[in-house]
Amino acid sequence: RILRLRREGYVNAAGWGFAVLCPERRDVPSVQRSYRNLMKRLHPDKVGQSESVSKATQLVKEAKEVCERSLSSVEAPPAPRGLRSECLVGTRGKRKFRLTWTAPAADDRYPV
Repeated sequence: RILRLRREGYVNAAGWGFAVLCPERRDVPSVQRSYRNLMKRLHPDKVGQSESVSKATQLVKEAKEVCERSLSSVEAPPAPRGLRSECLVGTRGKRKFRLTWTAPAADDRYPV
């Protein structure tokens, strides 16, 4: 299946990468899980050593890199809300502060 997928048939490299890996969701943990599962199936101890298997393994590695690169270029999340600081120790040279905040609203555009 992997060898039949051509990069030229997709709008961008990320689309090809996601088609190769078939992750459940478009996030880094799902991409890594799909990569590990495919590499287990393509391991030389299970399927033997052949040129097509090594080429498929190389394509899976490239697809993982492309997917992770595309996911890392997704928009950064907005700034935290309600940022507050509290001085715990005010002695010069031993100052300590506690920072508290509320996380920004969850959104698919912000995978972090």
